[in-house]
Amino acid sequence: MESSCTVNTANTDHSFDILIVGAGLVGSTLACALGESGYRVGLLDRSPLNSNLKFENDFDSRVVALSAASKSLLQDLKIWQTIVQGRHCAYKSMRVWDADGTGAIYFDSKELDFPELGFVIESRILLNALHKKIVEIDALKVLAHGEVVSIDPCEDNRQNLQRVTMKDGTMVTAKLIVAADGGASTVRNLGNFETREWNYNHKAIVTTVRMSEPHNACAFQRFSDSGPLAFLPLDSGEEIQGGYFCSVVWSVVPDYAEHLLSLPSDLFNKELGRQISHELGDVLWSEKLQSFPLRQMHARSYFCDGIVLVGDAAHTIHPLAGQGVNLGLLDVKALAEELNEARLKNRLPGDVIVLSRYQRARIGHNLGMMGVMEGFKKLFGNRSPWAVWLRNFGLSRVDRLNLFKKLLARGAMGLD
Repeated sequence: MESSCTVNTANTDHSFDILIVGAGLVGSTLACALGESGYRVGLLDRSPLNSNLKFENDFDSRVVALSAASKSLLQDLKIWQTIVQGRHCAYKSMRVWDADGTGAIYFDSKELDFPELGFVIESRILLNALHKKIVEIDALKVLAHGEVVSIDPCEDNRQNLQRVTMKDGTMVTAKLIVAADGGASTVRNLGNFETREWNYNHKAIVTTVRMSEPHNACAFQRFSDSGPLAFLPLDSGEEIQGGYFCSVVWSVVPDYAEHLLSLPSDLFNKELGRQISHELGDVLWSEKLQSFPLRQMHARSYFCDGIVLVGDAAHTIHPLAGQGVNLGLLDVKALAEELNEARLKNRLPGDVIVLSRYQRARIGHNLGMMGVMEGFKKLFGNRSPWAVWLRNFGLSRVDRLNLFKKLLARGAMGLD
């Protein structure tokens, strides 16, 4: 650790109030939220922004299911209208059931007095809209091709500056560094944050499929001994290429994942159709399968020594919950509010009071959602006859309680 900074902190090209590391969905949204706040904001990423993507007819296998709260934030940032000009699906209903019995819950937006339950959007469409907004913000400095290798405090000043050194030797300083660089966050690791991790001993199989029957803007989630399986509607409901498109996330044990990955596409399609009980007819086509191991992680603290964590850098959650990006965007909203309030009160962005308020606003909610997911994993992972009976009885009972279903839906939509 050096005793002084080698960067000229008067140079606005190299000195920032806030440096956001990671230009993914969460980091880019935070950049939009803070870009015109009066702070000197930098956005650093290994890759250049791409705000002029050309979309073909194929669907991106990476999708997000945005909640009402996420939609509201993106509307406030004047990004939503650009997003919905692209391909998306507003899903109006959701069916959840246990493959080992007759119990099921059906959520219908009309019955619950919501215009929709959420929006399924391809990640590249959302990211493209965010990057278009970013390039329009003159006050926001984008630093591309930047790979962080070290973070050190500057000791010769009174503003708690941190010096960030990149792989090519470039150095910048910031009063606050925001780690928005994902679950394998380099910034979090350099900041020596303690984390807790849970291994699900499952892999996610992800693909896009074309079904023979329309989804009618309904999402499907089925639990069985092979693992939870989700179908999310992708298109507007009109027939495309002789079918109807959905995004699939299937969580299975590693051995079964390897078996599925080794199958010819026609056999995989038949098995997938059987697993979803042919709710949407036959699987006519599936994109090349992708897989990744599932882990749940949570940082014990969201801030330390001029660094603050947001999104997957702070917490990762099972993708079947559909809440990963939504939780990250709620982090963005809370952090932006605290930083804007700090500016009005002439507090430094890295002030412990400011970051403590952000942590209090988010840590309980994030842990609560993770606890719910862990509970679901244990409940639906138990295949004993009594557990199966209890699940099916509970699902059927809850399905009759509209008020309780509305509370569940509000929680999933980020409106609690």
